[in-house]
Amino acid sequence: MGIINVDTGITKALINQRGANLNGIRLRNENNSLIVTNSLTTNRGTEQERGNDLITIFNRTARTTTTDSASLENLNHRGVYAILNVTSASGTGGLILRFCFNEIATFFNNPPPAITTTGLFVYAVYPGITAAGSIVQATSLMLPTHWFIRINHLDSTPYTYDVSIQTIV
Repeated sequence: MGIINVDTGITKALINQRGANLNGIRLRNENNSLIVTNSLTTNRGTEQERGNDLITIFNRTARTTTTDSASLENLNHRGVYAILNVTSASGTGGLILRFCFNEIATFFNNPPPAITTTGLFVYAVYPGITAAGSIVQATSLMLPTHWFIRINHLDSTPYTYDVSIQTIV
């Protein structure tokens, strides 16, 4: 947050419109000073803009059936990395990580290869991204406002895993 002393008429007029929001910069009048903060207007009003976040979606446990995450809300991120950490694998069937739109209950990534071994597997959604390095699958799309992650189990054998996401501004 930066503070700039203001004494020109035009700038004062902008500041005097308490709560004015210009291109993601929030203007407030406080002792004749311009206080600049990164903010954005959402359906819930004006909120502080978020940076990149690391969030645990599924805690590590053994699972045998397809599992959906809770609904996730994207306020200002363009993309996301999903990190599937498999610590115990049966070697049969496999796991497939899918990104899903909430509104139309459909997937927005193509089916990636099934995971049948232990290891760390990274999936990416970001405009213009291509697969490189350790990324299992890259999907070149903007992250939607409401979405969730589904881990498809291709058979009923147990897999122990956790899933985290890293949002990208």
